[in-house]
Amino acid sequence: MKSFAIVLVAAFAITFAARAHAQGAVIRIEQTQDVVTLVSTDRAAGTAAMRNSAGSSMTLAVRAYAHALDGARPGDTFQLRRVVARTIEVGHGCAAGTGDEVSLEPAGEAVGAMRVVHATRLAVCVVRVHDDGIDVLDSNGEIAPLVLRDASDPIGSVAEGDTIVSSVREVVTLSPLPRAGPSGKGG
Repeated sequence: MKSFAIVLVAAFAITFAARAHAQGAVIRIEQTQDVVTLVSTDRAAGTAAMRNSAGSSMTLAVRAYAHALDGARPGDTFQLRRVVARTIEVGHGCAAGTGDEVSLEPAGEAVGAMRVVHATRLAVCVVRVHDDGIDVLDSNGEIAPLVLRDASDPIGSVAEGDTIVSSVREVVTLSPLPRAGPSGKGG
């Protein structure tokens, strides 16, 4: 399964490798923002059930958000903002590997507001370029074939010995909103 995921990510990387070239390029930035309502928390499982403004349910892994949810009760509302940046880099020199980093920090001046930054990185080494695609060496030392979606898809400057790096940086900010007072108004 891990090799399949590497192949998918690397296939995505190849699609944009010619466009990204050697300096790295932001391929896509996604941003979502919504007001969510806490439905319940399960401290043992480390999860929180929430409902967004459209009524859809979601579950957050709350270990990283523990400080933001201290003292929270079902019905409390939060501003949830998520920004995801995906980048592709093609560099010279072979270096396969993976990386995963999570950090937690206060977000702004709102009491209890927290920001979680999750960065992942996958690097594969191009070991062979051929008419049907590219063979890459993953961080486990396994060779995985990449087949181009379209035979006319250009592979640009990708050459044997190059490294293709796919990086994803996700920033999620969870900020408590004021609770409704006895009169039904915030405060």
